[in-house]
Amino acid sequence: MRGPFITGQFDHTLDDKGRVTLPAKYRKLFEEHAYLVESTDGAECVAVYHADSWAEHDEVYIEPKNKFDEPAESTSVRGIYSFMHDMVPDKQGRIMVPQDFVEQLGLKDKVKIVGNRDHLELWHPDTFAREIQEYRRMKAERRRARAS
Repeated sequence: MRGPFITGQFDHTLDDKGRVTLPAKYRKLFEEHAYLVESTDGAECVAVYHADSWAEHDEVYIEPKNKFDEPAESTSVRGIYSFMHDMVPDKQGRIMVPQDFVEQLGLKDKVKIVGNRDHLELWHPDTFAREIQEYRRMKAERRRARAS
């Protein structure tokens, strides 16, 4: 992995123009580019990659799928890139959250920004709270299974 790990949870707001401010501690990483991508693992969030982490993600996970003789794989790659948004944050570290993502996530005012190793994620706060509940449930289940 290139660059520092991206961690933590941050409560931010979506302004009336559809912008959200990136966490101060990570603005430098994203000052040149922010790539907004639908979650590819089915989570109800939007991933925000900086240029280096997206390049690494593409090299490891997407480039191997880019085969002309595999229509399903080509469709998958096309889907990822056709719904992806490339932007440069403004001087205040704000990015525009495209309307399709705002609607998809049900964002209104509050946005939960979460660090996930090599990228940030944008979540509706209630959706993320359910995600954390599920994480804690699974963790407790694993703990009980080990104790048995």
